[in-house]
Amino acid sequence: MVATGIDLLAASSPPIATLVATYRVSKAAYDIANEANKAYQKTGDPNAAAVAAGKQVVKMAIGEARGEVISNMVDVGWATMKTSAHLNTNDAQDRILTAALRNTLDEVLPQ
Repeated sequence: MVATGIDLLAASSPPIATLVATYRVSKAAYDIANEANKAYQKTGDPNAAAVAAGKQVVKMAIGEARGEVISNMVDVGWATMKTSAHLNTNDAQDRILTAALRNTLDEVLPQ
């Protein structure tokens, strides 16, 4: 629910979209650095830290790919539904509905 609200705010406001994107990039960088630090603290080995950081990057890339697949699936599905049902919606309605669909699918589909 919160993710849908944030996505809707971001879709309707470029400054908020910029803040959301900045937060997501910062969180990704933090997660990578945190994993590397944990590995280094545990082993004292910089190579182990690099491997841990790499694993985190791969994990995040897989998550992003999943998100992109969901996004494409929703966009194509919504366009098809609109056409076949002869629905007339504006851009704001489309953004709201597709954001809600993306977030719902992200929650219910297996990771």
